[in-house]
Amino acid sequence: MKRSTQTHDKPLMVKKSTKMSNSWTNCLFHAIKDPNLIVLKDQLITIIKDKYPKSRHHFMVIPNEDIGINSIEDLSKCHVQLIDYMTDKGNQLSHKLNTNIAFRFGFHRIPSLKPLHLHVISQDFDSKYLKTKKHYNSFTTNFFIDSKTVIDNLNQFDKVEALTDEECNHLLKQEIVCHFCRLKIANIPQLKTHLVKHFLKS
Repeated sequence: MKRSTQTHDKPLMVKKSTKMSNSWTNCLFHAIKDPNLIVLKDQLITIIKDKYPKSRHHFMVIPNEDIGINSIEDLSKCHVQLIDYMTDKGNQLSHKLNTNIAFRFGFHRIPSLKPLHLHVISQDFDSKYLKTKKHYNSFTTNFFIDSKTVIDNLNQFDKVEALTDEECNHLLKQEIVCHFCRLKIANIPQLKTHLVKHFLKS
């Protein structure tokens, strides 16, 4: 069975069985041509704003060329240079924003959208679009894998270490734990209130 998730405002881990859901998964092909979303474009990649950002700063880095890869599980050692370039461009963008908020650069284990895309996301998770614990857990658990880890896996093993569907579902459904101090938190409103305290300290 083909696996799928949704990391925006639709339910995560749902089957893609309708024309509407299929068109949704392919929306990035259109987004990289939308001048209202494009932040940076060069010969190799396009960086766009996430239409449903889960933090104050949330972008996606997408290869311009359709390399026929939608998941990190399809990557091999020959893609290291591309992933490194995508990460470098995302890192450059984060520095240009001139914010003291930390960023992460990485991929969802089971992406909801095609094609392959790197998330560049600030760690505040201050967004009206962050509504469920699955949204939060998709970026703060091992469901989200840093690009550096992807590159290390590819260099060492010629593939990215995979997680099972069951493992991924467990990560998305687990209780909310603050990614700064590891405090267990009951719900998303309480999480957002709690995270503000961390930013007041910085």
